[in-house]
Amino acid sequence: RAGRFEEALEPAKRYAQATENDWVAHQNLAVIYHELRMAEMRDASQDRALAVSTGENREALLAFFERLRAEQVAS
Repeated sequence: RAGRFEEALEPAKRYAQATENDWVAHQNLAVIYHELRMAEMRDASQDRALAVSTGENREALLAFFERLRAEQVAS
């Protein structure tokens, strides 16, 4: 929230690795990578989040990730 994405990266990576099947952890990591302009890592985190999410969560994630990509293209 405070825009300290560089500081958040390592703890978020560790948490996502420790909780491989937690789609929220991978979504959060994707947002951090997005803010740091690390598109390849963002895409990998998005793919993992989508792979472990189901049902309504997956639909919401797809829409969220589409908005992120559109935002980056627009900027």
